[in-house]
Amino acid sequence: MDVRENRRAASLSLGIVPQEITFDPFLTVRETLRFQSGYWGIRHNDDWIDEILSNLGLSDKADASMRVLSGGMKRRVLVAQALVHKPPVIVLDEPTSFLDIRYKLELLSVLKRMVRENDLAVLLSLHELDLARRISDTVICVAGDRIDRIGTPEEIFTSDYIARLYHLEHGKYDPCFSTLEFVP
Repeated sequence: MDVRENRRAASLSLGIVPQEITFDPFLTVRETLRFQSGYWGIRHNDDWIDEILSNLGLSDKADASMRVLSGGMKRRVLVAQALVHKPPVIVLDEPTSFLDIRYKLELLSVLKRMVRENDLAVLLSLHELDLARRISDTVICVAGDRIDRIGTPEEIFTSDYIARLYHLEHGKYDPCFSTLEFVP
């Protein structure tokens, strides 16, 4: 296997959902997924794309132009793009940033259902401590350029550890509510 084949194989084992939303505004949702599928050299029929759209609650948007979708719908299309080549793992970078509460809850519900139904592993990069505590099975904390700690939410989200991890000097972490508190 040459270097290009190794990179392609590694890329196909992960579905990546970036924080930045960029699409060709002149394509429809279905065309966007077909393009992504073709980019990886995989030709899935429309049945697979329809299944992804259905799983993500986008069936009624399949023929809509990307430029008319809301931010929440565009986030779902990003997830659909990551799933088009059937990876066992998807990685999402701040998937709920800039989403209102409705779309945040809908996206998280869809991801949770997909984990249960499709044997899919989901890795989330988050800065929202309350969200990370509520939805995670395992938390990996990064400090600088290294992994500082791995554990369950109960092991990670303690006042002492969060204060040390974030170098808190002007506030405190309340583990009961998973919030940062300003202390004047």
